[in-house]
Amino acid sequence: MKTSTWVEAYGGLSLEVFTAQARAEGAAAAVTALAAAPVTNEHYADEDRAGLLGELVTQDPQAWAADSAVIAAAAARPALQASYFNALHFAAGSGRLDAGALVPVAEAAFAVRPQEGDGPEAEQLRLVVSNLLHYVWDNGMSLREVEADAVTWLRGLVTDWSAPRLDTRLPLTVALTAAGASALLSLAAWGFHQVRQTEEELPEQLTSTLEELLSAEPDDRALAVIGFCLARLHRHAPDWTTGHANKLLSLDHVWRPAHIWLTHGRPDAALLARLERTGLWHALCVPGAEDALDKVFLALLDDTEPLGPAGQFLAHLAACPGGAEAVNKMLSRLAIYTAHMASSEVAEQAAALWRAALKARLAPEALRGVGRFAFADILEEGTWLELTAVTLSQQPDLEDAYRIAERAARSPHSPAAQLIAAAALDHGLLEGYRRIRTIHHATAVYAGSPVRDTPEHNALRTALINAGAIDDVLQLTDRS
Repeated sequence: MKTSTWVEAYGGLSLEVFTAQARAEGAAAAVTALAAAPVTNEHYADEDRAGLLGELVTQDPQAWAADSAVIAAAAARPALQASYFNALHFAAGSGRLDAGALVPVAEAAFAVRPQEGDGPEAEQLRLVVSNLLHYVWDNGMSLREVEADAVTWLRGLVTDWSAPRLDTRLPLTVALTAAGASALLSLAAWGFHQVRQTEEELPEQLTSTLEELLSAEPDDRALAVIGFCLARLHRHAPDWTTGHANKLLSLDHVWRPAHIWLTHGRPDAALLARLERTGLWHALCVPGAEDALDKVFLALLDDTEPLGPAGQFLAHLAACPGGAEAVNKMLSRLAIYTAHMASSEVAEQAAALWRAALKARLAPEALRGVGRFAFADILEEGTWLELTAVTLSQQPDLEDAYRIAERAARSPHSPAAQLIAAAALDHGLLEGYRRIRTIHHATAVYAGSPVRDTPEHNALRTALINAGAIDDVLQLTDRS
Protein backbone atom coordinates (compact mmCIF):
# COMPACT_ATOMS: atom_id res chain seq x y z
CA MET A 1 0.00 0.00 0.00
CA LYS A 2 1.37 3.38 -1.04
CA THR A 3 0.62 6.31 1.26
CA SER A 4 0.80 9.98 0.27
CA THR A 5 -1.81 12.71 0.71
CA TRP A 6 -4.29 9.93 -0.03
CA VAL A 7 -4.20 6.16 0.21
CA GLU A 8 -3.93 4.22 -3.04
CA ALA A 9 -4.51 0.54 -2.29
CA TYR A 10 -2.49 -2.09 -4.16
CA GLY A 11 -0.97 0.32 -6.66
CA GLY A 12 -4.27 1.12 -8.29
CA LEU A 13 -5.29 -2.54 -8.70
CA SER A 14 -8.94 -3.25 -8.02
CA LEU A 15 -9.83 -5.95 -5.52
CA GLU A 16 -13.36 -6.09 -6.90
CA VAL A 17 -12.17 -6.62 -10.47
CA PHE A 18 -9.89 -9.54 -9.60
CA THR A 19 -12.46 -11.05 -7.24
CA ALA A 20 -14.98 -11.07 -10.08
CA GLN A 21 -12.43 -12.56 -12.47
CA ALA A 22 -11.57 -15.34 -10.01
CA ARG A 23 -15.25 -16.23 -9.72
CA ALA A 24 -15.88 -16.10 -13.44
CA GLU A 25 -12.69 -17.65 -14.85
CA GLY A 26 -11.07 -19.37 -11.89
CA ALA A 27 -8.33 -18.45 -9.42
CA ALA A 28 -5.44 -19.36 -11.73
CA ALA A 29 -6.71 -17.05 -14.48
CA ALA A 30 -7.10 -14.21 -12.01
CA VAL A 31 -3.56 -14.73 -10.71
CA THR A 32 -2.15 -14.85 -14.24
CA ALA A 33 -3.80 -11.52 -14.97
CA LEU A 34 -2.67 -10.09 -11.66
CA ALA A 35 0.95 -11.07 -12.24
CA ALA A 36 0.96 -9.06 -15.48
CA ALA A 37 -1.25 -6.16 -14.39
CA PRO A 38 0.36 -2.69 -14.48
CA VAL A 39 0.58 -0.73 -11.23
CA THR A 40 1.05 2.95 -10.54
CA ASN A 41 4.57 2.59 -9.16
CA GLU A 42 6.73 -0.15 -10.65
CA HIS A 43 9.15 0.11 -7.73
CA TYR A 44 6.48 -1.47 -5.52
CA ALA A 45 4.90 -3.55 -8.28
CA ASP A 46 5.10 -7.07 -6.85
CA GLU A 47 4.61 -5.77 -3.33
CA ASP A 48 1.26 -4.29 -4.39
CA ARG A 49 0.31 -7.39 -6.37
CA ALA A 50 1.25 -9.64 -3.46
CA GLY A 51 -0.88 -7.61 -1.06
CA LEU A 52 -3.89 -7.91 -3.33
CA LEU A 53 -3.34 -11.64 -3.82
CA GLY A 54 -3.26 -12.19 -0.07
CA GLU A 55 -6.54 -10.33 0.24
CA LEU A 56 -8.11 -12.46 -2.51
CA VAL A 57 -7.12 -15.68 -0.72
CA THR A 58 -8.46 -14.39 2.60
CA GLN A 59 -11.94 -13.97 1.07
CA ASP A 60 -12.37 -17.73 0.45
CA PRO A 61 -9.34 -19.78 1.52
CA GLN A 62 -11.05 -23.12 0.93
CA ALA A 63 -11.62 -22.29 -2.72
CA TRP A 64 -8.15 -20.85 -3.20
CA ALA A 65 -6.54 -23.95 -1.66
CA ALA A 66 -7.83 -26.06 -4.55
CA ASP A 67 -5.43 -26.45 -7.48
CA SER A 68 -2.65 -24.83 -5.45
CA ALA A 69 0.05 -26.13 -7.79
CA VAL A 70 -1.63 -24.51 -10.79
CA ILE A 71 -2.14 -21.23 -8.92
CA ALA A 72 1.49 -21.22 -7.74
CA ALA A 73 2.65 -21.67 -11.33
CA ALA A 74 0.41 -18.80 -12.41
CA ALA A 75 1.85 -16.57 -9.70
CA ALA A 76 5.24 -17.21 -11.35
CA ARG A 77 7.38 -15.03 -9.06
CA PRO A 78 8.56 -15.65 -5.46
CA ALA A 79 6.87 -12.54 -4.02
CA LEU A 80 3.43 -13.58 -5.30
CA GLN A 81 3.94 -17.24 -4.45
CA ALA A 82 4.99 -16.36 -0.91
CA SER A 83 1.93 -14.16 -0.42
CA TYR A 84 -0.38 -16.88 -1.75
CA PHE A 85 0.98 -19.68 0.41
CA ASN A 86 1.34 -17.49 3.48
CA ALA A 87 -2.32 -16.47 3.27
CA LEU A 88 -3.36 -20.14 3.15
CA HIS A 89 -1.10 -20.93 6.12
CA PHE A 90 -2.65 -18.10 8.11
CA ALA A 91 -6.16 -19.29 7.17
CA ALA A 92 -5.39 -22.80 8.43
CA GLY A 93 -3.94 -21.45 11.68
CA SER A 94 -7.04 -19.34 12.29
CA GLY A 95 -9.43 -22.22 11.57
CA ARG A 96 -10.71 -20.89 8.23
CA LEU A 97 -9.09 -23.68 6.22
CA ASP A 98 -9.26 -27.37 7.04
CA ALA A 99 -5.88 -28.56 8.30
CA GLY A 100 -5.97 -31.56 5.96
CA ALA A 101 -6.26 -29.24 2.96
CA LEU A 102 -2.82 -27.89 3.75
CA VAL A 103 -0.95 -31.08 2.82
CA PRO A 104 -1.32 -30.63 -0.96
CA VAL A 105 -0.75 -26.91 -0.44
CA ALA A 106 2.55 -27.60 1.35
CA GLU A 107 3.57 -30.03 -1.39
CA ALA A 108 2.81 -27.41 -4.04
CA ALA A 109 4.81 -24.82 -2.09
CA PHE A 110 7.74 -27.21 -1.75
CA ALA A 111 7.67 -27.79 -5.49
CA VAL A 112 8.30 -24.08 -6.19
CA ARG A 113 10.89 -23.52 -3.45
CA PRO A 114 13.75 -21.32 -4.66
CA GLN A 115 16.81 -23.41 -5.36
CA GLU A 116 19.18 -20.48 -5.60
CA GLY A 117 19.14 -16.75 -5.15
CA ASP A 118 19.66 -14.55 -2.16
CA GLY A 119 17.11 -11.85 -2.87
CA PRO A 120 14.53 -10.92 -0.23
CA GLU A 121 11.69 -12.40 -2.29
CA ALA A 122 13.40 -15.78 -2.55
CA GLU A 123 14.25 -15.74 1.16
CA GLN A 124 10.64 -14.89 2.03
CA LEU A 125 9.35 -17.78 -0.08
CA ARG A 126 11.79 -20.19 1.62
CA LEU A 127 10.49 -18.97 4.99
CA VAL A 128 6.87 -19.47 3.95
CA VAL A 129 7.52 -22.95 2.54
CA SER A 130 9.34 -23.98 5.71
CA ASN A 131 6.52 -22.65 7.88
CA LEU A 132 4.00 -24.71 5.91
CA LEU A 133 6.07 -27.86 6.39
CA HIS A 134 6.21 -27.11 10.11
CA TYR A 135 2.42 -26.77 10.28
CA VAL A 136 1.86 -30.08 8.51
CA TRP A 137 4.15 -32.07 10.81
CA ASP A 138 3.12 -30.26 13.96
CA ASN A 139 -0.48 -31.25 13.24
CA GLY A 140 0.35 -34.93 12.84
CA MET A 141 0.30 -35.09 9.03
CA SER A 142 2.88 -36.28 6.51
CA LEU A 143 4.07 -35.17 3.08
CA ARG A 144 4.08 -38.61 1.51
CA GLU A 145 6.64 -39.05 -1.27
CA VAL A 146 8.31 -35.63 -0.98
CA GLU A 147 8.99 -35.83 2.76
CA ALA A 148 12.55 -37.15 2.47
CA ASP A 149 13.46 -34.42 0.00
CA ALA A 150 11.88 -31.81 2.26
CA VAL A 151 13.98 -32.95 5.21
CA THR A 152 17.16 -32.79 3.13
CA TRP A 153 16.26 -29.29 1.92
CA LEU A 154 15.59 -28.07 5.45
CA ARG A 155 18.93 -29.38 6.66
CA GLY A 156 20.63 -27.48 3.87
CA LEU A 157 18.86 -24.26 4.85
CA VAL A 158 20.03 -24.67 8.45
CA THR A 159 23.62 -25.29 7.39
CA ASP A 160 23.67 -22.28 5.08
CA TRP A 161 22.14 -20.01 7.70
CA SER A 162 24.11 -20.85 10.84
CA ALA A 163 27.35 -18.98 11.51
CA PRO A 164 29.48 -18.20 14.58
CA ARG A 165 28.04 -15.12 16.36
CA LEU A 166 27.41 -14.07 19.94
CA ASP A 167 26.47 -10.42 19.60
CA THR A 168 22.81 -10.66 18.56
CA ARG A 169 20.42 -8.59 20.60
CA LEU A 170 17.21 -10.61 21.11
CA PRO A 171 18.59 -13.63 19.22
CA LEU A 172 15.35 -15.62 19.11
CA THR A 173 13.35 -12.68 17.80
CA VAL A 174 15.93 -11.99 15.12
CA ALA A 175 16.30 -15.67 14.23
CA LEU A 176 12.62 -16.29 13.65
CA THR A 177 12.61 -13.88 10.71
CA ALA A 178 15.10 -16.09 8.83
CA ALA A 179 14.32 -19.09 6.66
CA GLY A 180 17.20 -21.02 8.26
CA ALA A 181 15.73 -20.69 11.74
CA SER A 182 12.29 -21.66 10.45
CA ALA A 183 13.94 -24.67 8.81
CA LEU A 184 15.42 -25.74 12.14
CA LEU A 185 12.04 -25.46 13.82
CA SER A 186 10.42 -27.40 10.98
CA LEU A 187 13.08 -30.09 11.13
CA ALA A 188 12.43 -30.43 14.86
CA ALA A 189 8.66 -30.65 14.24
CA TRP A 190 9.33 -33.44 11.72
CA GLY A 191 11.52 -35.28 14.22
CA PHE A 192 8.93 -35.03 17.00
CA HIS A 193 6.28 -36.24 14.54
CA GLN A 194 8.44 -39.26 13.74
CA VAL A 195 8.80 -40.08 17.44
CA ARG A 196 5.02 -39.93 17.89
CA GLN A 197 4.44 -42.11 14.84
CA THR A 198 7.11 -44.74 15.45
CA GLU A 199 7.59 -44.55 19.24
CA GLU A 200 11.32 -44.72 18.53
CA GLU A 201 14.17 -42.30 19.19
CA LEU A 202 14.68 -38.99 17.41
CA PRO A 203 15.68 -39.59 13.77
CA GLU A 204 19.33 -39.25 12.87
CA GLN A 205 18.66 -36.40 10.42
CA LEU A 206 17.54 -34.23 13.33
CA THR A 207 20.04 -35.33 15.97
CA SER A 208 23.02 -34.96 13.66
CA THR A 209 21.91 -31.43 12.72
CA LEU A 210 21.49 -30.50 16.37
CA GLU A 211 24.83 -32.03 17.32
CA GLU A 212 26.60 -30.08 14.58
CA LEU A 213 25.14 -26.84 15.93
CA LEU A 214 26.00 -27.71 19.54
CA SER A 215 29.60 -28.68 18.76
CA ALA A 216 30.37 -25.79 16.40
CA GLU A 217 31.50 -22.32 17.40
CA PRO A 218 28.47 -20.85 19.22
CA ASP A 219 25.74 -19.28 17.12
CA ASP A 220 23.43 -17.43 19.49
CA ARG A 221 20.57 -17.51 16.97
CA ALA A 222 20.70 -21.25 16.28
CA LEU A 223 21.11 -21.99 19.98
CA ALA A 224 18.13 -19.75 20.71
CA VAL A 225 15.97 -21.83 18.36
CA ILE A 226 17.16 -25.02 20.07
CA GLY A 227 16.32 -23.45 23.41
CA PHE A 228 12.84 -22.65 22.17
CA CYS A 229 12.39 -26.37 21.42
CA LEU A 230 14.10 -27.58 24.58
CA ALA A 231 11.00 -28.70 26.48
CA ARG A 232 9.87 -30.84 23.56
CA LEU A 233 13.35 -32.25 23.12
CA HIS A 234 13.40 -33.17 26.79
CA ARG A 235 9.98 -34.79 26.56
CA HIS A 236 10.51 -36.74 23.32
CA ALA A 237 14.20 -37.57 23.77
CA PRO A 238 15.16 -37.47 27.46
CA ASP A 239 18.17 -39.76 26.99
CA TRP A 240 19.53 -37.70 24.11
CA THR A 241 19.00 -34.53 26.13
CA THR A 242 20.87 -36.04 29.06
CA GLY A 243 23.72 -37.00 26.77
CA HIS A 244 24.10 -33.36 25.73
CA ALA A 245 23.24 -31.77 29.07
CA ASN A 246 26.51 -29.84 29.29
CA LYS A 247 25.57 -27.93 26.14
CA LEU A 248 21.79 -27.85 26.50
CA LEU A 249 21.14 -27.38 30.21
CA SER A 250 24.06 -25.27 31.38
CA LEU A 251 23.31 -21.71 32.46
CA ASP A 252 26.91 -20.47 32.45
CA HIS A 253 26.32 -18.18 29.43
CA VAL A 254 23.23 -16.25 28.36
CA TRP A 255 23.40 -17.79 24.88
CA ARG A 256 22.92 -21.33 26.19
CA PRO A 257 19.67 -23.00 25.08
CA ALA A 258 18.51 -23.34 28.70
CA HIS A 259 18.54 -19.56 29.11
CA ILE A 260 16.34 -19.11 26.05
CA TRP A 261 13.99 -21.84 27.25
CA LEU A 262 13.60 -20.11 30.61
CA THR A 263 12.41 -16.91 28.97
CA HIS A 264 10.64 -18.23 25.86
CA GLY A 265 9.96 -21.97 26.09
CA ARG A 266 7.06 -24.06 27.27
CA PRO A 267 6.80 -24.75 31.03
CA ASP A 268 8.23 -28.12 32.06
CA ALA A 269 8.76 -28.76 35.75
CA ALA A 270 10.88 -31.85 35.14
CA LEU A 271 13.21 -29.91 32.84
CA LEU A 272 13.37 -27.02 35.30
CA ALA A 273 14.39 -29.43 38.05
CA ARG A 274 17.39 -30.53 36.00
CA LEU A 275 18.92 -27.05 35.83
CA GLU A 276 21.78 -26.30 38.19
CA ARG A 277 20.29 -24.46 41.17
CA THR A 278 22.74 -21.60 41.65
CA GLY A 279 22.64 -20.75 37.97
CA LEU A 280 18.85 -20.88 38.03
CA TRP A 281 18.58 -18.59 41.05
CA HIS A 282 20.84 -16.03 39.41
CA ALA A 283 18.95 -16.28 36.11
CA LEU A 284 15.74 -15.41 37.95
CA CYS A 285 17.25 -12.20 39.31
CA VAL A 286 18.03 -10.49 36.01
CA PRO A 287 15.70 -7.95 34.37
CA GLY A 288 13.15 -9.46 31.99
CA ALA A 289 12.93 -12.81 33.79
CA GLU A 290 9.13 -12.77 34.13
CA ASP A 291 8.55 -15.90 32.03
CA ALA A 292 11.22 -17.75 34.00
CA LEU A 293 9.60 -16.68 37.28
CA ASP A 294 6.27 -17.99 35.99
CA LYS A 295 7.82 -21.38 35.20
CA VAL A 296 9.26 -21.52 38.70
CA PHE A 297 6.07 -20.71 40.58
CA LEU A 298 4.18 -23.27 38.47
CA ALA A 299 6.76 -25.86 39.52
CA LEU A 300 6.55 -24.75 43.17
CA LEU A 301 2.76 -25.26 43.05
CA ASP A 302 3.34 -28.90 42.11
CA ASP A 303 2.66 -31.25 45.04
CA THR A 304 5.55 -33.49 43.95
CA GLU A 305 8.01 -30.67 44.78
CA PRO A 306 10.23 -30.98 41.68
CA LEU A 307 12.35 -28.08 42.98
CA GLY A 308 12.41 -29.34 46.56
CA PRO A 309 10.60 -27.68 49.47
CA ALA A 310 9.20 -24.35 48.32
CA GLY A 311 10.32 -22.40 51.37
CA GLN A 312 13.92 -23.51 50.96
CA PHE A 313 13.94 -22.65 47.28
CA LEU A 314 12.53 -19.17 47.94
CA ALA A 315 14.98 -18.55 50.78
CA HIS A 316 17.96 -19.41 48.57
CA LEU A 317 16.61 -17.25 45.76
CA ALA A 318 15.98 -14.32 48.09
CA ALA A 319 19.56 -14.55 49.37
CA CYS A 320 21.02 -13.91 45.89
CA PRO A 321 21.80 -10.37 44.72
CA GLY A 322 18.47 -9.04 43.51
CA GLY A 323 16.77 -12.17 44.80
CA ALA A 324 14.36 -10.50 47.20
CA GLU A 325 12.93 -8.44 44.33
CA ALA A 326 12.72 -11.60 42.21
CA VAL A 327 10.70 -13.37 44.91
CA ASN A 328 8.52 -10.30 45.28
CA LYS A 329 7.82 -10.23 41.56
CA MET A 330 7.16 -13.96 41.51
CA LEU A 331 4.62 -13.78 44.34
CA SER A 332 2.94 -10.81 42.70
CA ARG A 333 2.60 -12.72 39.43
CA LEU A 334 1.40 -15.80 41.31
CA ALA A 335 -1.36 -13.73 42.89
CA ILE A 336 -2.56 -12.42 39.53
CA TYR A 337 -2.34 -15.93 38.06
CA THR A 338 -4.48 -17.24 40.91
CA ALA A 339 -7.06 -14.53 40.33
CA HIS A 340 -7.12 -15.23 36.60
CA MET A 341 -7.39 -19.01 36.88
CA ALA A 342 -10.33 -18.82 39.32
CA SER A 343 -9.66 -22.44 40.35
CA SER A 344 -10.11 -23.61 43.92
CA GLU A 345 -7.30 -26.13 43.43
CA VAL A 346 -4.90 -23.44 42.23
CA ALA A 347 -6.02 -21.19 45.08
CA GLU A 348 -5.20 -23.89 47.65
CA GLN A 349 -1.79 -24.50 46.07
CA ALA A 350 -1.07 -20.77 45.92
CA ALA A 351 -2.05 -20.34 49.57
CA ALA A 352 0.34 -23.16 50.49
CA LEU A 353 3.15 -21.43 48.60
CA TRP A 354 2.32 -18.10 50.25
CA ARG A 355 2.41 -19.81 53.63
CA ALA A 356 5.77 -21.39 52.80
CA ALA A 357 7.17 -17.97 51.92
CA LEU A 358 6.05 -16.62 55.28
CA LYS A 359 7.55 -19.54 57.17
CA ALA A 360 10.84 -18.98 55.36
CA ARG A 361 11.13 -15.56 57.07
CA LEU A 362 12.22 -13.82 53.89
CA ALA A 363 13.41 -10.24 53.72
CA PRO A 364 10.43 -7.88 53.98
CA GLU A 365 10.95 -6.54 50.46
CA ALA A 366 10.32 -10.04 49.11
CA LEU A 367 6.72 -10.00 50.33
CA ARG A 368 5.16 -6.80 48.97
CA GLY A 369 3.73 -8.60 45.95
CA VAL A 370 1.38 -10.81 47.96
CA GLY A 371 -0.83 -7.76 48.37
CA ARG A 372 -2.22 -8.66 44.98
CA PHE A 373 -3.87 -11.75 46.41
CA ALA A 374 -6.61 -9.29 47.34
CA PHE A 375 -7.70 -9.61 43.70
CA ALA A 376 -8.00 -13.41 43.97
CA ASP A 377 -11.64 -13.76 44.99
CA ILE A 378 -11.34 -17.54 44.60
CA LEU A 379 -9.07 -17.57 47.66
CA GLU A 380 -11.19 -18.45 50.71
CA GLU A 381 -11.85 -15.37 52.82
CA GLY A 382 -10.59 -16.77 56.08
CA THR A 383 -7.37 -17.94 54.44
CA TRP A 384 -6.81 -14.54 52.83
CA LEU A 385 -7.39 -12.71 56.13
CA GLU A 386 -5.07 -15.04 58.03
CA LEU A 387 -2.20 -14.93 55.55
CA THR A 388 -2.48 -11.20 54.92
CA ALA A 389 -2.41 -10.48 58.66
CA VAL A 390 0.67 -12.68 59.13
CA THR A 391 2.34 -11.03 56.14
CA LEU A 392 1.72 -7.57 57.60
CA SER A 393 3.61 -8.60 60.72
CA GLN A 394 6.66 -9.13 58.48
CA GLN A 395 6.03 -6.49 55.80
CA PRO A 396 3.39 -3.83 56.55
CA ASP A 397 3.78 -2.11 53.17
CA LEU A 398 2.02 -4.28 50.57
CA GLU A 399 1.17 -3.61 46.94
CA ASP A 400 -2.37 -2.46 46.08
CA ALA A 401 -3.31 -1.27 49.56
CA TYR A 402 -6.58 0.23 48.31
CA ARG A 403 -7.70 -3.19 47.07
CA ILE A 404 -6.59 -4.79 50.33
CA ALA A 405 -8.76 -2.32 52.27
CA GLU A 406 -11.68 -3.02 49.94
CA ARG A 407 -11.43 -6.76 50.54
CA ALA A 408 -11.01 -6.31 54.29
CA ALA A 409 -14.31 -4.40 54.27
CA ARG A 410 -16.08 -7.66 53.41
CA SER A 411 -15.29 -8.96 56.91
CA PRO A 412 -15.57 -6.03 59.33
CA HIS A 413 -16.29 -8.42 62.22
CA SER A 414 -12.82 -9.95 61.88
CA PRO A 415 -10.01 -8.57 64.08
CA ALA A 416 -7.63 -9.49 61.25
CA ALA A 417 -9.62 -7.34 58.82
CA GLN A 418 -9.33 -4.40 61.22
CA LEU A 419 -5.55 -4.79 61.45
CA ILE A 420 -5.35 -5.13 57.65
CA ALA A 421 -7.39 -1.95 57.12
CA ALA A 422 -5.22 -0.08 59.63
CA ALA A 423 -2.05 -1.18 57.81
CA ALA A 424 -3.51 -0.08 54.48
CA LEU A 425 -4.02 3.39 55.94
CA ASP A 426 -0.65 3.57 57.65
CA HIS A 427 1.47 2.34 54.75
CA GLY A 428 -0.47 2.34 51.52
CA LEU A 429 -2.14 5.71 51.16
CA LEU A 430 -1.69 7.45 47.84
CA GLU A 431 -3.10 10.70 46.56
CA GLY A 432 -6.35 11.08 44.69
CA TYR A 433 -9.07 8.52 44.12
CA ARG A 434 -7.32 5.52 45.63
CA ARG A 435 -6.65 7.44 48.85
CA ILE A 436 -10.33 8.31 49.09
CA ARG A 437 -11.37 4.70 48.43
CA THR A 438 -8.88 3.31 50.94
CA ILE A 439 -10.20 5.62 53.66
CA HIS A 440 -13.77 4.78 52.66
CA HIS A 441 -13.22 1.01 52.96
CA ALA A 442 -11.28 1.34 56.21
CA THR A 443 -14.10 3.44 57.65
CA ALA A 444 -16.56 0.72 56.61
CA VAL A 445 -14.50 -1.85 58.52
CA TYR A 446 -14.46 0.41 61.58
CA ALA A 447 -18.20 1.06 61.37
CA GLY A 448 -19.09 -2.59 60.83
CA SER A 449 -17.12 -3.93 63.75
CA PRO A 450 -19.53 -5.45 66.30
CA VAL A 451 -17.01 -5.17 69.16
CA ARG A 452 -15.33 -1.92 70.20
CA ASP A 453 -12.31 -1.10 72.35
CA THR A 454 -10.28 -4.09 71.22
CA PRO A 455 -6.60 -3.60 70.32
CA GLU A 456 -7.40 -4.14 66.66
CA HIS A 457 -10.35 -1.76 66.65
CA ASN A 458 -8.37 0.92 68.44
CA ALA A 459 -5.46 0.53 66.01
CA LEU A 460 -7.86 1.11 63.13
CA ARG A 461 -9.33 4.14 64.90
CA THR A 462 -5.86 5.64 65.30
CA ALA A 463 -5.00 4.94 61.66
CA LEU A 464 -8.20 6.65 60.49
CA ILE A 465 -7.45 9.72 62.61
CA ASN A 466 -3.88 9.85 61.29
CA ALA A 467 -5.25 9.60 57.76
CA GLY A 468 -7.38 12.71 58.30
CA ALA A 469 -10.69 10.90 58.71
CA ILE A 470 -11.27 12.21 62.25
CA ASP A 471 -14.74 13.56 61.44
CA ASP A 472 -15.87 10.14 60.30
CA VAL A 473 -14.45 8.56 63.42
CA LEU A 474 -16.18 11.07 65.70
CA GLN A 475 -19.52 10.56 63.95
CA LEU A 476 -19.22 6.78 64.23
CA THR A 477 -18.16 7.05 67.89
CA ASP A 478 -21.18 9.26 68.68
CA ARG A 479 -23.54 6.77 67.02
CA SER A 480 -22.13 3.92 69.10
